[in-house]
This record gives sequence, structure tokens and C-alpha cells, in this order.
Amino acid sequence: MPASTRTSLVLLVAISLSGTCLIACGDKPTPRPPAPATPPSKPAPAPAATPDAEKAPTTPAAAPPSTSAASAWQPVAPPAGGWKVSGQNDDPALLEVGGMKAPRPTTWTWQQPTNQFRTLQYSVPGQGESTGAAELVVSFFQGNDGGPLEPNITRWVNQFKNADGSPVTPTQSEKVVDGMPVILIELKGTYSGMSGGGPKPDQLQLGAIVMAPGGRVFLRLIGPVATVEKERENFMKMIDGAKKAS
Repeated sequence: MPASTRTSLVLLVAISLSGTCLIACGDKPTPRPPAPATPPSKPAPAPAATPDAEKAPTTPAAAPPSTSAASAWQPVAPPAGGWKVSGQNDDPALLEVGGMKAPRPTTWTWQQPTNQFRTLQYSVPGQGESTGAAELVVSFFQGNDGGPLEPNITRWVNQFKNADGSPVTPTQSEKVVDGMPVILIELKGTYSGMSGGGPKPDQLQLGAIVMAPGGRVFLRLIGPVATVEKERENFMKMIDGAKKAS
């Protein structure tokens, strides 16, 4: 190949390469689009609650009251003929049972006890037609009959519930009257007693357990709140005025 021809070919190749560089390299390179953002990692799910954690706390049952004053009490033997129990024709202002006497309002009417566990029973009038009557129930257990005090107190407490069905917390106290230990238990709520008739809402009980000479006397003034509150003072006069029968 003549030298002039080779020179022409070299120049053509050089020009071709130069044009390619101008096209590919002369403009600024187009920037790459940004990479899509990496989505944030999802937080780890919270651990599922255990069945115990989902349960509402349960209100513990109320503990029975201290019976320290009653622990040293000892009953005495009954007199010949047994202990007197007030009857329908006895003094209307006096309650007598188990070797103790206590004043009572004459408006509290003696009734025939409706079951074997009631030694005495009185009807306590309500306030006209606005509230129903209450009743005073007296149970006497000679000596140490009737079982320990704590189960009896717990039985009273379990007969009452709050409106939401939870246990009622009793108001409890102790005192000594004429040498006789007394335990006072107050309960308020929906009452489901042994007498039947279904639960009764808005009931109040003023209760007392007297360690009388002959045995334990359980007294319960129970009925509609308004009626029992009206008779609260009379009930406490009866308890505070109790004396050993001569």
C-alpha cells in the first residue's frame, strides 16, 4: 500500500476516534437518579399479654375482726329451768335472752320466729310508705354451741355484695358492755340471706355478737338502708344498755 494511502487511513481513524470522544465525553455525565429510600424497619411487635396480665385484680375477701376481747370469755351453766327468753306478753321495752337484758323500742313488734335458728324476731317499721320494714333477728347459742366466731362472721359478710358483685368490706369494732365482750359488724349492699326471695339491693345490717353469761347472742338489725339508719340510735342504745340478768 502506498505511503500516502496509509497516511490517509491513519488520519481517518484519528478523526473518527476524536468525534466519538466529543460525543461521549464532551457533555457532562447525566447524574444517576437517587436510589429509592430504604423503608424504615418496622418496630418489633410488643409481646402479647399473658392471661394473668389481662385479668382485673380481684378484691380480697375481708378478714374477720379481731376477737381478742372475746377470747377470754367463758359461759356459765344455765340456772334451773334454763335461760329466760322474752315472749310476746313480756315487757315490750325489754329484750331478754341468754342471761342478758337489753332495752328495746316498743315500736319493735315481737314476731313468731320463722325458722329454728331464730330465737327471737321483731318487726321494725319503715318510714310510712316510702321504705319497707326491717327486722331484728336474735339467735342464741348456749355455751360454745354454734361453732367458732370467725366462720359465722364470714358467713354474714358473704351474704352482702356491692352493686358490681364485688365483696363488701365490713365495718368492725369491739367493746365491752357490763363485762360482756361485744363484736360489732356493719354491712351495706345487696343482701342475699337465708330467708330467700332473691337478692335485695340497698340493704343495711347493724350486727352485734354479745358474749352473754349463758352463751353467744347474735343480733342483726337488717333491712332497707333508710329504715335501718333511722333505727341506728335505738340499736346502739340496746347494745350499750345491755346488762347481765340478775
